[in-house]
Amino acid sequence: MFVITAKISFLSVPNVHPDEKYHVLCATYYKNHTLPPKYDDEAIIHTYSEEGFSRLNYLDFSHFIAGKASFLSFNIHLKNPNWKFNIANLLLLIIILSRFLYLLFTNNQKYFLYLFFLLFPQIWYIFSYVNDDALPLFITFLLFEVYFYFKNTPKYYIILGLVIGTLFLSKSHFYIPILFIGIILFKHFISNKNSKMMLIPLTALVLISIRYAINMYINKTFLLYSKLYEMMGKTIKVESFNHLENNLYTQGVPIQQLITEMKWLQIKAYSFIGVFGKMNIFLPQLFYRGFIAILVLLLIYMFYKIFLTKKYFIISNTLLTIFILFITSFLFSYFFDFQPQGRYLFPIVPVFGYCIFYYRDVLKSKVLSVLYGSLLLLSAGGYVYAVLFLGL
Repeated sequence: MFVITAKISFLSVPNVHPDEKYHVLCATYYKNHTLPPKYDDEAIIHTYSEEGFSRLNYLDFSHFIAGKASFLSFNIHLKNPNWKFNIANLLLLIIILSRFLYLLFTNNQKYFLYLFFLLFPQIWYIFSYVNDDALPLFITFLLFEVYFYFKNTPKYYIILGLVIGTLFLSKSHFYIPILFIGIILFKHFISNKNSKMMLIPLTALVLISIRYAINMYINKTFLLYSKLYEMMGKTIKVESFNHLENNLYTQGVPIQQLITEMKWLQIKAYSFIGVFGKMNIFLPQLFYRGFIAILVLLLIYMFYKIFLTKKYFIISNTLLTIFILFITSFLFSYFFDFQPQGRYLFPIVPVFGYCIFYYRDVLKSKVLSVLYGSLLLLSAGGYVYAVLFLGL
């Protein structure tokens, strides 16, 4: 599946992926710059999308890393001229896969963390092109890896705080893994009354503050968001303005209509599993139905085995954070912008991976192995089919 991802990265038609045009423009800026730009710099006006915002005004590091990693490319011409900006995400995928294989072949049980990651073609797909989802997903796995080596030392707490702070600067739906690990750390704090653990939020806060301060210094204002709103008014297209202003709530659309007529849940599920291109390349219906059926059986059996342990803290934490992410995504589609994209649920994957790792001793069974293997084969087959027959 890595070969398929690399093929998409190097040989797909340009601008076929979600918002690829603007991601490439932002990465191109960081190829030649290190500091973020001033919000109204004439040199970045072309990076503002039809919705009136530029990703260069975001606080995350996705485009910075994509721009700098492009220097690793060779001066060769491929079908996709944007391929050099895809190198960063491919390298992140290589690191994740290498880590998984190392843990697997050294019989280290931490490989359970990555089992859920391998199941979904959509996740493999986001590592094939420049975007701002792949890096925070990688950082989330890094967060759990760091937590696995829990040590009661200031150095450890500072490192953990830096990872949490970096993840906080990413897209807002990745706050969910922070909430998940935060609940676990808070339980440690309450149990042990360890004041040194305060270094974690303090370090994260320092990092976040530095990143905000850089933006404020460059833009010479403490009211950056009001300035960005002004820029939105200048750069937004009329159609996009009408679309954003007339959300489903203001239109008076009943909230249940998202599920019934607008098929929010179905599109969300399909695009979490695998919908490619600009949400316009679907696999056959039979694939989705078969995948969902096997996945539901797998989850039911897993939850049954987990609840038999009578250890409810981690599974309760997992279900709570997944529920919060799901509900906020649903409400966002209703009150702000109808976006039934499965990638907004990606933080579920490492969170659920940690849950699987925690309960690994009761989840080793032939039934689960057969169900998991079936999903893995189906996933690989669907991904290959999308590339060979659907023009991805």
